[in-house]
Amino acid sequence: KTVRPLPVLLILGACDGATPHRPESASGSPAPASTPSAFGPPAPAPTFALQAKTLDCGNYFGCSIAAGKLACWGYNQFGQLGSGRLAYPARGRALVAVPSPVGITIGLTHACALTGEGAVYCWGTSSGGALGDGVLNPPDAPTSRIVRPTKVEGLGARAVDLDAGSAHTCVVLEDGAAACWGENHSGVLGTEASSTAKPVRIAGVAGAVEIATSDALTCVRSAIGEVSCWGRKVTVPQRLEGLCARQLAVASGGACALECTGAVSCWGSLPGFGGAAPSPKPKEGFRDVAEIRGGLAHFVARDRAGRVVTWGGNDSGQLGNGKPSDWTSAEPDSPVVLETPWKAQAVCANGIVARPDGKAYLRPATFVDTGTSCARSTEGEAYCWREPDLDYVPKTAREMRVRRAI
Repeated sequence: KTVRPLPVLLILGACDGATPHRPESASGSPAPASTPSAFGPPAPAPTFALQAKTLDCGNYFGCSIAAGKLACWGYNQFGQLGSGRLAYPARGRALVAVPSPVGITIGLTHACALTGEGAVYCWGTSSGGALGDGVLNPPDAPTSRIVRPTKVEGLGARAVDLDAGSAHTCVVLEDGAAACWGENHSGVLGTEASSTAKPVRIAGVAGAVEIATSDALTCVRSAIGEVSCWGRKVTVPQRLEGLCARQLAVASGGACALECTGAVSCWGSLPGFGGAAPSPKPKEGFRDVAEIRGGLAHFVARDRAGRVVTWGGNDSGQLGNGKPSDWTSAEPDSPVVLETPWKAQAVCANGIVARPDGKAYLRPATFVDTGTSCARSTEGEAYCWREPDLDYVPKTAREMRVRRAI
């Protein structure tokens, strides 16, 4: 059976593509050569502009930024639509009260947005400290506190990029540092601490302009394309030698990068990699890639012509070409090019992972290790695909406005 992306939402009309993350007055230069850095002294090289993530998706909800407004849709059982109210199993759509949003990231039961002034606002549940509001609640009680959009304090500088895992959030700051907060699964926070509800700067990172994180791995990129990663029990940033990247995408067991040359390389151990790759390994079949995003065990990209390409795990149909007959079967290395009547303007990918103690993050929860993929068309519509009986995203919304759940 072929799984075709279905329209789920008309997001406030069409918009003109990605928006730069960096605040208007922020400097685009990397840290001075004298500053200790995971990247080392900057060398003369092209500077690759950072583009905002204006679309993100999870297994329960999604969010999009268009026309200066932030809209979220899907289930609200953990307050992830930003209303501050618990509504399970209701689903719906809502405009989120965040001033001048330019970037969005989604975890499992929380979301955070970046503003044009460099502030970060988070909302949803307080599980594991993922909201960065100083309150650390136990991860096995995710509905204990539902929070409206709240500004994260203590960053020390304006934020220029952000990304989230299931129960943690990370940002890159205007001064080139990186900071994270939330649950420290596999060392993704870059510290030995188990978890924290306040931002903690990552030692050894300077000159960063982009950050990408998952439930087991975090990577940063400098303006000249150098990449360093930590996680998977390693808390000290490790530079990837020989890689020049203009964009990063991180999954639970590995990562991919859009190289400075326009090629795509991946490393780690995930379905679709052709086996474990300890260092970046080129993937064939890509050209003119504009954006790349990572889920739990799969990746989604779009090219400048608006085509969507997927690869990796496909246990819940997240590649868009149908669910494999055997959930444990390996996926082919060849990327899947989706046939759609629309052109993509933005893409996203996500998934659910089990906690280190083996418990589910959600109550009730009947599955783990599933994936979700979405794309926003040039007309402003959001399309999502995955196995139909696990689809928690409304498919029939026609306009984006605050109204009753459908």
